[in-house]
Amino acid sequence: MKMEDNITTIAETDSTQKKEKLLWYRNVSILIPLVALVFTVFTSLTSYIKGSHDDYLASRIELRTIISEIVKMNEDFAEITKKYANDSNTISALSAQYNTKNSILSQQALAVINRLESSLFGKNTVLDVEYMAIGQALSSSYMYDEALEAYLLSYSRATDSTIAAGSLRAVAGIYMIKGNVIETRKMMGEAANIYLGPKFSGEIEFKKLVTNANTYLQWAQVEVGFGDCKAAKEKIDAVRLLLPQIPNSPVKNQLVAQSKFLIGATANCGS
Repeated sequence: MKMEDNITTIAETDSTQKKEKLLWYRNVSILIPLVALVFTVFTSLTSYIKGSHDDYLASRIELRTIISEIVKMNEDFAEITKKYANDSNTISALSAQYNTKNSILSQQALAVINRLESSLFGKNTVLDVEYMAIGQALSSSYMYDEALEAYLLSYSRATDSTIAAGSLRAVAGIYMIKGNVIETRKMMGEAANIYLGPKFSGEIEFKKLVTNANTYLQWAQVEVGFGDCKAAKEKIDAVRLLLPQIPNSPVKNQLVAQSKFLIGATANCGS
């Protein structure tokens, strides 16, 4: 009996060793469902990535289309206001239509931007100029909080100093509408100092001079709006210091005309 027991034990041990030698990747009963699972996961992931990319491309096209509509609408409205400059009733009716359409388009654009920013491929892809355009549209529809956010995002993503300064001036404009004098002046000050930091310090001199002149001109207008004539004149003086450094050009002529207008507007200010 003992020999039979030994034979049985040896046979069982040999059988166990053979099973252990059958590795999992050679075990068909394990391998087939595992391959099927990997294939399913890969197919689902590929489909998800492709679908996300397609959605991203569609949203980009939709955003560009909406912005183009907004730009075209503004151009058409500018022409209409010239055409009917002496017809206040027509202008009033057309303005109402413009405001309604602008509100619809700006909110559609905002929805597309939110969709892009929360998507797999669209996050951080909305351009500074796109945020600027939407901010202007939102502001025109009196959606100031949304416009403020758009302008700040435009500034944070700006790769061009004129866009960066323009975004800060637009933020200042929103704060001015809200009656926040401190924040308005703070934003205008940041716009005026746009070239002091390393990001835009390497810009060409002509661009720096023109951008700063525009900033100080708008700042002067802001101070006139606040009724601070002394501050307005200080900003006009800053412009007058910049103008001689700007080469003769249509841009300079425009700046000179604007400064003369403001000089006349503040001539008797505070007297």
